[in-house]
Amino acid sequence: MKEHSIPLYSLVEINSEEDNGIRLYVQNHSRDCDGTPLYDLTYDVKMVGKKVLLDDFFKEVNKNPLDAVWSAVDFGKVISHFSADSLTVIKDGSEVISTLKKMGYSFDSNEIIIED
Repeated sequence: MKEHSIPLYSLVEINSEEDNGIRLYVQNHSRDCDGTPLYDLTYDVKMVGKKVLLDDFFKEVNKNPLDAVWSAVDFGKVISHFSADSLTVIKDGSEVISTLKKMGYSFDSNEIIIED
């Protein structure tokens, strides 16, 4: 099975026919039905590595409507399933992590901890 070639946290630009591609962070590694590596993207670097599933939203609605609102907010921060061919890496994930650490962010595995 082919491996993912773009690390989490990488800043990528979505390739476009025009010169105005959007830049986002690689949030999650996913796959299509054939096992082809795909990438989920976000503008919110704190979402990197966080599992965001639509099923979770529906489960939360039945349990606690307020929790469902937060699930919906998180779900809206991620756009899913881009192939590596549709992305251009602007900054590698390790470079982004290094920059974030200089800004005072710390990391616990894949989760960012913001210390006030």
